[in-house]
Amino acid sequence: MTVGLVVWRVLGEENALLPHLDNNNHTHGSKGNVVADILRHAADDFLVIGSTLVVGAGLAAVINSGFSREAMTPFAENPLTAVTGMLVLAIGLNLCSEADAFVGASFFAFPLAAKLAFLVLGPMLDLKLIAMFTTVFRKRTIVLISVLTTLLVFVLCTTGYVWIPLVVAAFAGGGA
Repeated sequence: MTVGLVVWRVLGEENALLPHLDNNNHTHGSKGNVVADILRHAADDFLVIGSTLVVGAGLAAVINSGFSREAMTPFAENPLTAVTGMLVLAIGLNLCSEADAFVGASFFAFPLAAKLAFLVLGPMLDLKLIAMFTTVFRKRTIVLISVLTTLLVFVLCTTGYVWIPLVVAAFAGGGA
């Protein structure tokens, strides 16, 4: 929401959105069997999510098995490289938000703050979403949304090396 408000304030609505196209020539689906339509839609979603999970898990396995934990440790121990690396993976892997959790959890060498960067940015910004943005927003708006979102997640997650242990300690101490 913050990024949206900043983009609106900086660019204004008329400079952010593409000019509206005349879309009066579209048709809606038939009003046939609603239950069959719901089941077909659910099955399609299941197949897309399932295939995304399998591909994402495969890529995570290749990364985890292709690079030893010792090779990833220098990157994982540095907050800047760990968070940056996970942000790049989040944008590049193009996973769905359901698969992000499983894939992000498999990066054992990386600390919680870096995994959080992957989990937070992945659903908000990836290559597929940027491609969809081109149908609605002007290029300047897409760049501004992408930069502001990535920067905000980067700052929150790099500072997460300080505040996440405090939050965890507060909740662990409060439950005893």
